[in-house]
Amino acid sequence: MAASTDSVAELLRAQGLRMTPQRLAIMGELMNADDAMVASALAARVRDKLPGVTVATVYRTLDHFERLAMLVHVHLASGLAYRRVDLPQHAYLTSAERQVH
Repeated sequence: MAASTDSVAELLRAQGLRMTPQRLAIMGELMNADDAMVASALAARVRDKLPGVTVATVYRTLDHFERLAMLVHVHLASGLAYRRVDLPQHAYLTSAERQVH
């Protein structure tokens, strides 16, 4: 999400969406993230600034940002997470224990 807050707001408006305080806070947390974030952790961080923000609001906002090609989702062992498209890709893999006979 190398885009500025203004350009993201413009993209949202072009889609018929407003730049709400919740979306702005979510976007701010994502812009400061160095890696993929799970929605529940993102919601907790946003709630520190805006009490009352729900995980549902975060998921809806993530969905909007993903449709605008600002985010991609990744599957982690801990669940679904989201990362900015401008971050370097990592291999989000988990290893299973090998059984030796």
